[in-house]
Amino acid sequence: SVEVAVKVPKKQELSKRALRNFCKEVEIMSKIYHPNVCLFMGACTSPGNIRIIQEKLCGDLESRIHNLEEEITLSQRMQWAKAASQCLALLHGNHPPIIHRDLKPANMLYDEHGRIKVCDFGLSHFMEEGITDREPKGTPLYMAPEVMRKQEITEKVDVYSMGIIMWELL
Repeated sequence: SVEVAVKVPKKQELSKRALRNFCKEVEIMSKIYHPNVCLFMGACTSPGNIRIIQEKLCGDLESRIHNLEEEITLSQRMQWAKAASQCLALLHGNHPPIIHRDLKPANMLYDEHGRIKVCDFGLSHFMEEGITDREPKGTPLYMAPEVMRKQEITEKVDVYSMGIIMWELL
């Protein structure tokens, strides 16, 4: 038997637009298979029973790096940065490229071996045409300036977020 995590959105009665966005997240997750991406196992899109099933992991990187009781070596931190960067390279190298748009340590989980896995593709997009938001989406601390200025979004917004994450890891 395999333990799984079931992501259950608080809001179950979704508008047509919200349901389309949820289905887009499921579509993106179902197309990505990489050791540094949280494994997607299935989903239910029935109103009132919205769920995403994925592999169960141990915790998130944000909690771990801010836990003052745990000593984390520079080598381990660099391994995490490398793994996250490899995942980002995979996403951006996809055809069409995938922009995560909410990279942050809280969206990087780790398994029992300490391997980092990126999760939460709720704001992700296939980069088929320019994306511009009327309202910035994501976590402000990790948002690129062009997101805040409501300008066109490219893969560079993830690279900016990754830079902030690396700074935080160090």
